[in-house]
Amino acid sequence: ETTTANETVKITVLRGDGPALAARRALAEYLKSSPEELMAGQKVFIEEILRQKITDQVLTVGDQVKFTFDDIGTAIEQSKQLTEFQLQKWEEYAKKVKFN
Repeated sequence: ETTTANETVKITVLRGDGPALAARRALAEYLKSSPEELMAGQKVFIEEILRQKITDQVLTVGDQVKFTFDDIGTAIEQSKQLTEFQLQKWEEYAKKVKFN
């Protein structure tokens, strides 16, 4: 279950979810309400930034992880500032990721 309210994306942790998958799902939810044209490498970069915000949490099924629209928006803006070289590297990582 994911919800967006009060400029926050809440992700309910599912079996097999880790911080990266929770971040990926949060970005996907955010993009439903605030569409952006992003390359796969940019999405992986954003996912990594968001993942770092929840590394101190032990995730268990049913937990809720929250991301603010500001945090996600900032990560998106940072992804747009990647150099061509950096973006190429992130595109390589993205080849291993399955996006929803």
